[in-house]
Amino acid sequence: YLDMVLLLGAFLLSIRAYGFARSSLVLAMFALWYGNENRVFGQVWILDWFAASWAAMSSWRLKRPGTAGAFIGYAVCVRVFPGVLLIGPVLLAMKRWWQERPLGRTELIALWRPELRLIAGAVLVVFVLVAGSTLRYGPESWAGFADNISAHNSSHKAGMRRFGLEHLFMLDFKD
Repeated sequence: YLDMVLLLGAFLLSIRAYGFARSSLVLAMFALWYGNENRVFGQVWILDWFAASWAAMSSWRLKRPGTAGAFIGYAVCVRVFPGVLLIGPVLLAMKRWWQERPLGRTELIALWRPELRLIAGAVLVVFVLVAGSTLRYGPESWAGFADNISAHNSSHKAGMRRFGLEHLFMLDFKD
């Protein structure tokens, strides 16, 4: 039930950022999504990536880029794919840069300040979590992690909960 507490926290933060109606819609769509069948209640730390990603988007909307980056950093550490949340702000910053074309380094840093804080927050949390786990379990644990991921990837090539570009056209929707 810890996941429910995390989702509640993300929901409350989302209400501050987006309002009750939008936040309720996101929560309802997430709970009803077919990939979450039997996963929303009763499992521990299976939805933490979603709560962190949702909190990151809400924090960004509330103009808290460092906090948003920290949430993305955590989500990246538990499920790599939330890292795509960094792409949008960086592309928008590049668009602003292209339109305004600052002359010096000071103007460029001022223009990119929110995005730099976002990236710094993410990098800091990733560094702390990876360093902490390496200190706790030793550097050799990463070889075991790689072996585990490789075995999981080779034995579960298709299915209802398999996502990613490699699996995009391999899904079997019959069950």
